This record gives sequence, C-alpha cells and structure tokens, in this order.
Amino acid sequence: MSDSVTGTGWQFPPRFTSPQNGPVMLESTPLLEQSIYLLLNTQTGERPLNPEVGCGLSHFMFTETTPLMLTELKQEIASTILAYEPRIDLEEIQFDTSDIDQGRLNIVLTYRVRQTNARSNMVFPFYLNENSN
Repeated sequence: MSDSVTGTGWQFPPRFTSPQNGPVMLESTPLLEQSIYLLLNTQTGERPLNPEVGCGLSHFMFTETTPLMLTELKQEIASTILAYEPRIDLEEIQFDTSDIDQGRLNIVLTYRVRQTNARSNMVFPFYLNENSN
C-alpha cells in the first residue's frame, strides 16, 4: 500500500528481487531520506534534462573547515532542500566534526514531514577530500 504523504519510489540503486515482483520500492521515511541523500550528492548541472537540480557541496571539498565555511555549507544545503524537497520542512542543520581528522564531516539534518508533522533526522556524511572512505 502506498504512503499518500511521501509516495512510493524505486530504491536507488535499482534492485530487482525477481522478474515477477519488479523493482524494490521504498515508502515513507526511507524514501524521503533517499531523496535527500540523492539531492545532496547530485552536483548542480549534472542532470542534462534538469540542470538546475542539485547541490553545490563539491565546492566545499578541499577547503579548510572554518566557521565561515560551515555557515556557507549550511546555507547551500538549506537552499537546496527548500527548493527541491517540498515534502519536508528543514528545521535544523548541525555539524558533527568528531571525524574531521579522517576527512569526514557528518551533517545532521532535522526535518519535519509537512503533511503529518512527524519529525525525523538523518546523518549525511560529507567527505572533505577524495581519499576519505
């Protein structure tokens, strides 16, 4: 049964359990989190048929983690989610810098699903250099 708030969509990357069942589908919170994850991992201009969709996180790679950089990063994330994920209201963006020595900045997003007022959060790992895992 489809979730009327968030809809139903293919799991990404697509996965098929059998020809009869079709692709694995997601609903509700996993679908929203997948959507946010894909949105933040898509560079602006990467989609030929919709070049304005995406986020400029790649501009922050290889930059020093300063308060100014974190403020600009927060603004980039907030404006992207506001523009391209209408099912949620982003309430807060926090940064967990505990893994910064390994080149990873954990971005903690707190959001509310508009139609249900359900609050949720997710952690988006942002790798500051290409050698990070």
